[in-house]
Amino acid sequence: MYKLKATVARGRLAHDLHAYKHVRIIRTLDSAALELAHAMTVENVWPNKVEYSLQIPQKAVIFGTNIQIEMRFTLLLKGLKIGKIYCTLVEMHEWTIFSLHVNERHWKKSRDIANWTFEMNEEEHYQDMLNEDGQDGWMLNETLPVPKSLKACMQDVETPGIKIRHKVKFVVTLHNPDGHISEVRMLGEI
Repeated sequence: MYKLKATVARGRLAHDLHAYKHVRIIRTLDSAALELAHAMTVENVWPNKVEYSLQIPQKAVIFGTNIQIEMRFTLLLKGLKIGKIYCTLVEMHEWTIFSLHVNERHWKKSRDIANWTFEMNEEEHYQDMLNEDGQDGWMLNETLPVPKSLKACMQDVETPGIKIRHKVKFVVTLHNPDGHISEVRMLGEI
């Protein structure tokens, strides 16, 4: 962060004019950076219930842009319905103090940056072919806007003593045919 000062020098009898401006420089990735080519995928099967997949095409997200997600579900239990999908962007902080006189000290803290809720519309999101295997199911594509303020969301950092990371947490509610509700939980690091 910088503080710029501009001065207009006026004659002997007039006072000089001053203007001040704070400037913050934010480090971002170039659009051609290799980190943007790596995807994050979480896939699993809940036997006799649901097969699910979560994909984020870019593991690195440029500050102030959006996170694109694609969720796929194949229901393996007749009568099972997908309910609400809750998504949370979580920021994790770790601090370490190194000292010759005292043992190493660690602190950890996490905070929720943003929350989103999605609804799965059975007619709108149903696909006859989810993949090349001919499997049918439901697919949901969503865009998660990342806050543009450093107060709301800090950038990833890894320096001696300070580490900041981000994860995307998903909770998918499943309405079973017998009336009870189950949850599928997914966690992906971006």
